[in-house]
Amino acid sequence: MALTVSNRETFTVLDWLESDPARKAWWREQAERVAKLDRATAIPRLSDLIYQELHKELPDDGGISGELLKSGLLRVHFFELAMALLLDIGVSAEPQAA
Repeated sequence: MALTVSNRETFTVLDWLESDPARKAWWREQAERVAKLDRATAIPRLSDLIYQELHKELPDDGGISGELLKSGLLRVHFFELAMALLLDIGVSAEPQAA
């Protein structure tokens, strides 16, 4: 993806998105789907989807490790990830004029 990310947590998630070919293909499909629905809302929709999927991965054990993971997740810039995915499929991050 051709976007520079702003912090390590965001880079880590971007690396995770790209590290597995099947996962990368799935996320590209999601980016294409939301871009086709409404390009103007593609970034926030895709951002929410990434957050929701990552949140499902976190353990819910009530311990310190779970709390630290949730804290790290809050530092991820999901809009940057969504923009990177959209750029990767050739969709401009700017909404098109009608």
